[in-house]
Amino acid sequence: HRAVTDPLRAAWLCGAPLLERRRANAAERAGDAVGAEHPPTALSYACAETGLGVLRDIARRHGTTVNDVYLAALSGALRTRPELHGPDGRVRALVPVNVRGPGDAAVLRNRHIPLRIPLPVAEPEAGRRLALVAARTAGRARALRHPLVRAVFRSIPTAAGGWCFQRYFDPAHATLLASNVRGPSSALAVAGRRVLRTLPLNFLPAGHRLSTVLATAQGRAVVGFTTSEPRAAAESLAAAWLGELRALAAAQAAATGVTTSPTALAR
Repeated sequence: HRAVTDPLRAAWLCGAPLLERRRANAAERAGDAVGAEHPPTALSYACAETGLGVLRDIARRHGTTVNDVYLAALSGALRTRPELHGPDGRVRALVPVNVRGPGDAAVLRNRHIPLRIPLPVAEPEAGRRLALVAARTAGRARALRHPLVRAVFRSIPTAAGGWCFQRYFDPAHATLLASNVRGPSSALAVAGRRVLRTLPLNFLPAGHRLSTVLATAQGRAVVGFTTSEPRAAAESLAAAWLGELRALAAAQAAATGVTTSPTALAR
């Protein structure tokens, strides 16, 4: 054995054999599947829409963020759906964190680092779920945006990207993908036509049964649900997410003596 003082060289020497082994295993599985029938999984989609101000108001009153409200409502929607929980009964959301810096303004690409957040699906009280989510996300996204963290991730060899990507979405480590895409507050137009509504659809990672995405633009907040479950289940999740928003708004209203009735629609 010889000492390797260059960390990038060390990562390459350790990672390359592992990647080759994974390619060989994948090729072997593909060979075994030749001639077998493997129809693609049918996916179902549904969206829940409300005013962005509803989420902002809940976040402001509870001292949290819009993303915390989104995840807390998602936790409540998943409480009574154990079939969408992990094998151990837990739900670990994989939340991509945008780490684009000032120097990335002219670069047309995403720069995300995934953050795993355990969702409090066992907590029965809506306000408590929001507090737990906020405690689990506090400061973590900001820490990932530190220049030193970005430098470390940029130093990872390109060849290791596939292995990292596979590990991120491994069902043993993450139960669902929960993205958050922020758009402009101003009007949007495509080819001279004004965009009246957005319906976000997230991809479904292999081995997962649900992925979600919150898209906010032009004062509206829309959550898209992608699932391998029947369409009725997707629509039920969308309606349940909106119900959780009402529960969060009502819980805070009860504490302040203010009646809050957010108008929203699911389809």
